[in-house]
Amino acid sequence: MSKPAVLAVALMLVAVTARAQISTTATPVYHGKLRIIRPAVGRLDKATGLGTLSVRGWRLKLKEGSNGIFPGEEPVVVALGEESFRLDAGALTSSRNGKVFRYRAPPDAAPRAFRSFRIARRPGGAYLVSFTLIGVDMSILVLQNPAPCQPLAHIVGDDDGFTGANLMTRPAFSLHVVVPHRCRSPWPWLQP
Repeated sequence: MSKPAVLAVALMLVAVTARAQISTTATPVYHGKLRIIRPAVGRLDKATGLGTLSVRGWRLKLKEGSNGIFPGEEPVVVALGEESFRLDAGALTSSRNGKVFRYRAPPDAAPRAFRSFRIARRPGGAYLVSFTLIGVDMSILVLQNPAPCQPLAHIVGDDDGFTGANLMTRPAFSLHVVVPHRCRSPWPWLQP
């Protein structure tokens, strides 16, 4: 084989292996953005301080230079303040065209878990993310409304999207929880 042909084959192999790599951990390397499109809603149990939170159609934009996400093969984590909710790699099922990935919890799911999760690839490379969390610690809302701004991250493999979440009840000190807009919160999980 001639030298130019060997060089061409070697360059093709490097390009293929560098293009897409599946991450087995949910440790962010590429920090994208998570944009609140419509308010998240939920419900608070004042007796326990636990509640549900439903996000519908928030926009995840990956960082330029990311190697992409593989929701069907990588772990998924949603972190809110000090709490995190995790789906292991392989928990999501793919649509036929491979652009939508879903999870629905079984009826006997843990009291603190994902009830549902959906991520859909949109034209232009962004993703729409929807999920419902159950057993979220919202006890601060019993005493303080709105709660201080909390970091909220959506992590798929080594990619994340981040925003600040302003949890509050509407009307004040009721059972109805809302995240109406983003707030400014530093990304606490970044390594200096």
